[in-house]
Amino acid sequence: MILILTGIGLLLWWNNFEDTQLSGRLIEFESTSAENLEGFTRADGVIPLPFPETFGPHNDFRTEWWYYTGNLETEEGRHFGYQLTFFRQALVPQEQILTSESQW
Repeated sequence: MILILTGIGLLLWWNNFEDTQLSGRLIEFESTSAENLEGFTRADGVIPLPFPETFGPHNDFRTEWWYYTGNLETEEGRHFGYQLTFFRQALVPQEQILTSESQW
């Protein structure tokens, strides 16, 4: 009996859950595809990036990455190389980002 009541309760809850409207802005998958570059600057040529003035994010581009590389040597003389890469991928162009009064 408890199993039957639990099952009915779950069905009612699930049915109610599906009808719940989501608030806020949902980003469609199509707008995040690689082919949709509308609103982003394309890096299709030589772009002068004077250092250090342009150091940091370039929000007008869709994808950007930064490398941190180096070499290490142990006390025994073994050599190791490392690379740490950070990627930034924008979902929408900068001017389409919604602002919020929330501090989060």
